[in-house]
Amino acid sequence: MKNLIITILLMSLASNLFAAIDTKFLEGYELQSVDINTPAKEHSMSFLSKDSVVYLKGSEVFITTLNKEGNLSNPIASAPLQKLGIEGTVAFDSKLNKIYFSKQDNKGNSELYESTFTNGVWSEPKVLFIEGLQKSRGSESFITNAGWSYAVAPIINFTNPTIAKKGSRIYFTSSSIENGFGGTDIWYIDQKDEKTWLYPVNAGESINTTADEDFAFVYNDTHLYFASKKEGNSFDIFKSEANGNTWTASTQLDAPYNLSGNDYNLIVKDGIPLLISDRNTGNGDDIFAFVKLPEPEPEPEPIPEPIPEPVKEFKWTLFLFDFDKDVLTDKFVAELDALAIQMKDFPEARFEISGYTDSRGSDKYNDALSLRRANRIKALLIEKGFKAEQFEVVGNGKRKLNIPNASTEDEHAQNRRVEVKIINPIN
Repeated sequence: MKNLIITILLMSLASNLFAAIDTKFLEGYELQSVDINTPAKEHSMSFLSKDSVVYLKGSEVFITTLNKEGNLSNPIASAPLQKLGIEGTVAFDSKLNKIYFSKQDNKGNSELYESTFTNGVWSEPKVLFIEGLQKSRGSESFITNAGWSYAVAPIINFTNPTIAKKGSRIYFTSSSIENGFGGTDIWYIDQKDEKTWLYPVNAGESINTTADEDFAFVYNDTHLYFASKKEGNSFDIFKSEANGNTWTASTQLDAPYNLSGNDYNLIVKDGIPLLISDRNTGNGDDIFAFVKLPEPEPEPEPIPEPIPEPVKEFKWTLFLFDFDKDVLTDKFVAELDALAIQMKDFPEARFEISGYTDSRGSDKYNDALSLRRANRIKALLIEKGFKAEQFEVVGNGKRKLNIPNASTEDEHAQNRRVEVKIINPIN
C-alpha cells in the first residue's frame, strides 16, 4: 500500500509539472537537436496559424510545419515576413489573422508592431498605441505620463511578445519601464479597444527577479513558460500556473529541458514542446524537439541447448534352458513376451543374441549347444514380427560364466542363459 501511494504521488507530481506537455515524452523519447538546424544560429521561435512554426536564422525569417508526431518539415524562407522587419518572437492572433512583433527603428528603439494578413498579403507594420507611453519624437524626449525609466534620449526596449487571453493580452519583455525588478522583466498589456492597449503591467514577483527574464509563452492561459537567469549566468526554463489574474511561484523544469548552457524559448502546441538551446551543439543555438527512440530489440528467447535423448538401457538375460536342452521352458514364455515389447521401442536397431552353457561338458559340444539356444530365441522373435537381419547370433559355450566354479544345480542354471543386447541403439 505504501509503494502504491508513493507511485500515485509521483505520477501526480509529474502530471502537475508537465500538465501542458504530453506526458508520453517522459519515457521513450529523447530531446535532440532537430535535422533542420544549420551552423547558423536558430532562434526566436513562435507558432503561426494551424501547425506553422516561425523562427529566425540570423535575421532571416523561416517557416516550418509541426506534425502530430512532433516532427518539423523542411523550412522555407518567408520573404513577406522578412519584409516586416521582425525581431524576436511573434504573437499570432488566429481570430484576426494578425501578428504582433518587435521591430527596431533607426534610433535603436524596439517597439511592438502589428500586421494583419489580408488577401494573401501582410499589411504595413503599425506601432501599437499603448496608453501612457507616448513620447515626443523631436531631438529630446520627455515623459507624457508616469512610467518611463528615463528622462532624456529614451530607448524603448519591447521584445519577444506572446499572445494570451484569446488575443486580448500580450506578454513581452522589457527593461525600459520603471518599477521593474531589475534586468529584463516580463510584462503584459491588455487591450482597451481596437486601437488602444492599456499601460504595461509587470507579470509580478512570482515571475520576475533581479536577474533577466525573457521569452514568455502562455499555453491555454493556464501555464506560463519563460526563461530566467536567476539560477546562474545562463538561461533556464521555468514554469508557472495561472492563479486567478496572477501566476503561482515559478518552478524550474528538470532535465532534459534544462541542462548546461542556455535553454530558453519553450513553446507548446497540442502537448508537443519545442525549445531553443545551445547545449552541446557546437554551432550556436539550435531548435530542440523530442525524438521517439527506436523500440528496443526484444531480448531473443534463449535457445535451449538440445537435450540429448537418453540412450535407453537395454540388456536382457533369459535363464530359460534346462540342462543339455535348447527348448524354451514354459516359465520363461512371459519374459520372452516382455523382451519383444521392449525391443519394439528400437525399431531400427540391430541386436546381438548370445547363447551360453554351464561348465559341464566339452567345449565343442557346449559351443554348438549355446549357438542352438541363441538361434532358438531368434526364431521365436522372428515369429513375433522381427526381421532376421536385425539379429546377430553368437554361441559362447561355457565361456563367460556368470558363476564360475558352480557346484549346485541352481548355480549351474544361472550359467545356462541367453543374453540379448543392442548393437546400434537408434532411438
